[in-house]
Amino acid sequence: MKTSKRAEPLRVLAHLVRDSRVGPVHLCVFLALVLSKRGTGSFDVQRREVSRLAKIKGKGTYYRVMKDLAEWGYIGYWPRKGREGSEVEVRMMQC
Repeated sequence: MKTSKRAEPLRVLAHLVRDSRVGPVHLCVFLALVLSKRGTGSFDVQRREVSRLAKIKGKGTYYRVMKDLAEWGYIGYWPRKGREGSEVEVRMMQC
């Protein structure tokens, strides 16, 4: 059975929910990244925008969660300094 492109983030989200390492903040940030995604492949994100969508306030929380999601294989994350934002890739793994 072939899965539509729209269903892929939902499959990954279902996998995230079953992962014991993942907390509510991780889910919120992942959803914010999916909402921010434009096109295929990697894209640039602004910390403030993702934090606003995920309803988190602390910089440290944002960076910790992004690092966790990258280490666990849910996203590719290449932080950059300055106003240009970081590069992110939402990984649609086989679940």
